[in-house]
Amino acid sequence: MNGIFDSHAHYDDERFDADRDELLESIHREGVEYIMTIGADLPTSYAARELAERYDFVYFAAGIHPEQAGDAPENYLEELKALAAHPKCRAIGEIGLDYYWAENPPKERQMELFRQQVLLAKELGLPVIIHDREAHADTLALLRELHPAGVLHCFSGSVEMAKEVAALGMYLGFTGAITFKNARRALETSDPEELRTLGREAADLYQGDFLPDAADELWCADLHAYYRSLFVRLFRRLVQELMRTQEYTEAAALCAQAVHLDPLSEEFSLLLMQNLTRSHQAQQALDELCEENSKQG
Repeated sequence: MNGIFDSHAHYDDERFDADRDELLESIHREGVEYIMTIGADLPTSYAARELAERYDFVYFAAGIHPEQAGDAPENYLEELKALAAHPKCRAIGEIGLDYYWAENPPKERQMELFRQQVLLAKELGLPVIIHDREAHADTLALLRELHPAGVLHCFSGSVEMAKEVAALGMYLGFTGAITFKNARRALETSDPEELRTLGREAADLYQGDFLPDAADELWCADLHAYYRSLFVRLFRRLVQELMRTQEYTEAAALCAQAVHLDPLSEEFSLLLMQNLTRSHQAQQALDELCEENSKQG
């Protein structure tokens, strides 16, 4: 798989300390052409800049994440502005609102920094990378007011919110969270063609084309298990969508592909096929009944 742009990464994280260089070189060699590594506070924004300076294919974003809003120094905007002057800084982020955790900074403080950073991005002509968790109304209100360019990362809002954000000219980011069992709203927001694309990409990843050569065996095993889970869940969601839209032929083909790619998922795929067959037969019976009633009428 080639031509990948990893547009949201945090490679400054301490979990990469043991093999960060090997990992970055490996994933670039395996087809990730560009990476955007993103700050969550001033120290991680400086660390992101350092990575961007070391690797031609790495760019960075600088910002204060809402969870870190309480620790931002008084002069944080000046420091962000200086960071943003770097030629490889391409966005202000990760910024936004997070009302999920009770221990997060007060909403008023989060909103203060969110507004200030959006205004800074507009002043500098940069897009924003927005984190919005359990704060949809306040996030949308600020977007309506200030009209920034950028993306809502890991979108979890409603279909109506998605349409309004798109109308404002912003992008929506759908991450692996779309495969969670409780991700119904994000799934409904996704276009069926996007689901098809996700399914194809998950299949490519699961076949092992993206496993880094330099990673240790345990890490590879964990990554392989992750992509298998992603692959199975996306195929399940995609087949359900195809059945809902009565695209039975394509759904059957996907089930067959799942068995071919992963013999371990054969039981799962065969169960889908059985449900598919029953649904198809039910639909055929309904069509025949309607046709018969039409003739009698």
